[in-house]
Amino acid sequence: MAKLWDKGIQFDKKIESFTVGNDNQLDNILIPYDCKASIAHAKMLSKMGYINKKELVKISKILNEIIALHKKGKFLIKVSQEDCHTAIEEYLVNKIGDAGKKIHTARSRNDQALTALRLYYKEELLIVKSLMEKWIDSMTNFGQKNKNVKFPGYTHMQKAMPSSIQMWSEGHRDSMMDDLKIHELISKLIDQSPMGSAAGYGLPISIDKNMISEDLGFFKVQENPIHCQLSRGKYEIALINMLSQILLTINRVAADMIQFSMEELSYFSLPKELCSGSSIMPQKNNPDVLEVLREPLESGVINISRINKNAQYPARFQLIAAMNPCPCGYLGSINRSCKCSVNQIQRYQNKLSGPLLDRIDLHISVPDLPQSFLLEDKTPAESSEEVKKRIIKTRNIQISRQKCLNSMLNEDSIKK
Repeated sequence: MAKLWDKGIQFDKKIESFTVGNDNQLDNILIPYDCKASIAHAKMLSKMGYINKKELVKISKILNEIIALHKKGKFLIKVSQEDCHTAIEEYLVNKIGDAGKKIHTARSRNDQALTALRLYYKEELLIVKSLMEKWIDSMTNFGQKNKNVKFPGYTHMQKAMPSSIQMWSEGHRDSMMDDLKIHELISKLIDQSPMGSAAGYGLPISIDKNMISEDLGFFKVQENPIHCQLSRGKYEIALINMLSQILLTINRVAADMIQFSMEELSYFSLPKELCSGSSIMPQKNNPDVLEVLREPLESGVINISRINKNAQYPARFQLIAAMNPCPCGYLGSINRSCKCSVNQIQRYQNKLSGPLLDRIDLHISVPDLPQSFLLEDKTPAESSEEVKKRIIKTRNIQISRQKCLNSMLNEDSIKK
């Protein structure tokens, strides 16, 4: 079977390889969701009279067969098929002939992909919510169990004020409860059926979008077809941001537990069976799990692990920021005097958290210069084109030397 968009022209294999990339592998996870959406779509087509009941039965049977094959790892997507939608439709056509082609009636790969993704997100979000609720319960129980245990609160890595285990535990619990509110909002955004939006401008024939939405368990139909396409990527960014908030909550607890379980403090003790050791230092109990939980801010990579699967995603970014030394901007200036009070300056500078500042590799203080100094410098300015050439040359040197840019080197590579 040809591609769903085939125009009768032989597609260049190099272009196919470039455009497909590893989409056929990534789409594998969407196969059962696309099949479920296709079954719901077929039911609607039957109700509207676009396919007959015999065709509905045949289509539904084969789609359930694909779901079963996928569970066994026996349904694979070829590079030539590009995505799960083409692979599924091709299998249908091979099994039941032209009736299989009718599944694409009143549907585009655009709303088809959107629907499969949202069904996947909805299922995974339920798992995330369950884990968040378990976290909240655990932190509440830990605080209650140790409510009479006092220990110091720290700022700038120094003892600051009296605190307690319960205050610490419930503080992190409340942070996760905030994350749960964000989760609820994102879940509502995701829980809209885009079926019927086609390629972004709706359909020239009548369909029952509400029937598909209810059959698939969506809260409501996303009515405006243009809005459906505009939400692509936007909802995913919101979803990733929500997950990053959860990760930040976990990261801070992990960092605290590593610090508080240090021998110098010993507020917490970690079970030895959950720690690794050293091949040369027998006294070591390394909190590997906690170090992995705070890993993304350190290594630029996040590992998502399940019992039988492990996936790795980039979590690396470069932050370049500038800030004034005080609210008015003239602290230390040789041209004007600063009118801010000491408290104002302190409050202003404290807006940047210590953990964030600790992870900024390079701090440069740029002093205020007199205008006369700047005007006296007659050195001709470097053009943007010259800067571009220097940057390209530098990047090429890095890639030829170590096959990647300096920013992608890990700690071991830098030491080498």
